[in-house]
Formats: sequence, C-alpha cells, structure tokens
Amino acid sequence: MEKHLYFVRHGESNSNVDGVMRGIDSILTDKGHKEAAFVAERMTHIGVDAVIASTYPRAIQTATPIVQALGLSLETNDLLIERRSPSAFRNKSQDAELKDEVQTFQARYCEDGYVHSDEETLPQMRERSLAALRFLEEHPATRICVVTHGIFLHALFCALYEGPSYTGKDFQKTWKMATHNTGISYIRRLEEGHHWERDWHIVSWNDLAHLG
Repeated sequence: MEKHLYFVRHGESNSNVDGVMRGIDSILTDKGHKEAAFVAERMTHIGVDAVIASTYPRAIQTATPIVQALGLSLETNDLLIERRSPSAFRNKSQDAELKDEVQTFQARYCEDGYVHSDEETLPQMRERSLAALRFLEEHPATRICVVTHGIFLHALFCALYEGPSYTGKDFQKTWKMATHNTGISYIRRLEEGHHWERDWHIVSWNDLAHLG
C-alpha cells in the first residue's frame, strides 16, 4: 500500500525552555502554540487523511490545531510517546541539579546492556519504535500526520532504515540529524515507479519552512 507519513515534532515546551525534566507533564509555551498554528496551516496545503498523536499533552496540544484546520478527528497512540527517562530525573533541572548525571546517562544510553534505573532502555524503545512503524504501515489512511517527540523520531528513523537489528551505534549516529520543534519529516513508500521507490524513502527531514 502506498503510504505518506509526515512526522511532526511537538511545538516548543516549557521543558525545552527551562531544562526541567517534566516528562509527560510538559506543556507548550506561548511560542509553542504559535508554532502549532503555523504547522497546522502548512498541513492544510499538504493534505492528510489522518492525524495521530502521542498521548502526551504537548503532542496533543500541537495536533489539535491541525485536526481543527483539516476537519479531522484526532487519534492518539501510546506507541508514539517520548522515551521515558529515569524517574529520579523527574521535575529536576538537567542544566543544574542533574547536569553531570544526565550527561553520563545520555553518553552511556547506547551501550549494550546499559541500564540506569527505571528508564525505557534502548532495546525497549527499539521494540516500541518497530511496533509504531507496523501500526502506521497497517493504518488504513494513506497520508498520515504523526505528531510525536524528538528522541523518539530518531528511534523511528532507525526502525525504518535498519529494522529490528538496529543497534546503539545506529541510534547514536542519528543525533547528527536535527529535530526542531514542529519540524516536518516526510517519508514515503510508493507502489509504482522504480523498484527503489517501493521501499521507504526520506523526502525531507526537519522541514521548518512554515516558521519562515
């Protein structure tokens, strides 16, 4: 089945601004709401059949103007949430209280067998990203806007291009691929044309043209 996926990272959140790791409780700033309005306008020109968002508030807040602009109903799915960080980090500043510990966590996250405490480990996120991709592939809509999160977008990229065998090193390499707030990454798979077009291809990554 031909498929067009438009991945949108949520708009600017309060945690993006102040570095406090709120997890699920992070919400959009005033700027984030404006970014969501801009990306909604962009989506009216792109045209999609479905909008599916992470169940986190900042993703739903970003997706809501999109469905309103397109006259669609919003779907949500827990498979699209952000990576779960250790609960010990919750509501603490990664720039002050936890600077060294967070840096160590980020640096070691991709090591085989590494576990800090109760976070979502890389193998667990790999399984979730593969499940999310299967869900999107099997979804009846052909053109889908997927509102999700920055770190998980990297995991989805690995799921698309490396499949179930993707490693920590594969995931680590994706950090050179920026994912800004409301950046649109367009990935498609066609049914006709050259044989290479019948597999997943990135058409654009982190497109911010709607922000001017």
